[in-house]
Amino acid sequence: MNHVASAIPETSAADRPRAAIAQWLGRFEAALRAADKSALAALFAPECHFRDLLAFSWTLRPAEGVDAILDLLTNAQKTIQAENFAVAEARTPPRQVKRLGISVFEGIFRFETALGRGHGVVRLLADTPEKAGPERAWVLLTSLDELKGHEEKIDARRPSGAAYSRNFGGENWLDQRNRARAFADRDPVVLVVGGGQSGLAIAARLRQLDV
Repeated sequence: MNHVASAIPETSAADRPRAAIAQWLGRFEAALRAADKSALAALFAPECHFRDLLAFSWTLRPAEGVDAILDLLTNAQKTIQAENFAVAEARTPPRQVKRLGISVFEGIFRFETALGRGHGVVRLLADTPEKAGPERAWVLLTSLDELKGHEEKIDARRPSGAAYSRNFGGENWLDQRNRARAFADRDPVVLVVGGGQSGLAIAARLRQLDV
């Protein structure tokens, strides 16, 4: 038995935050997909907080305490179908920090739902009186970044203008703009009232989503 145990590599102190968060996300997804409230409850500390930004609730919704968090997650999961939780690459890696004087393993993760993709942050208590099981969540945040089929035109998807710049006999940018504004072949989907900063910002963001 000792020989088998010694064959398993120990996690170094530097790797502990990433390993703890990756394991927590795996257990969280399994319990969420199985709608296993007992398994989910074991993943949260007695004092715990959850804030959802559109991903599960389609609104900005906080929940405090295990029971409230579990009710929100399990009820939403029936239609949201969140999955593929994993530590987010190319972001600040998981680390051990202190928040409000409490030592936590903090990490950014990615996930997707039936309708979109998002990111989140989880803070696991690093030092707890009882160490009978894995670290438990103190704070959880989920946020929807984009809708599937309406991905924002950024990075590699950003319009280059090359399509109409080579079409010498066709529409130029102004022709396309005027045609889009005329709505001759469709009705507007959204009406933005007001041309202040908020109105301009929401119009620009919706345009990036082809709305």
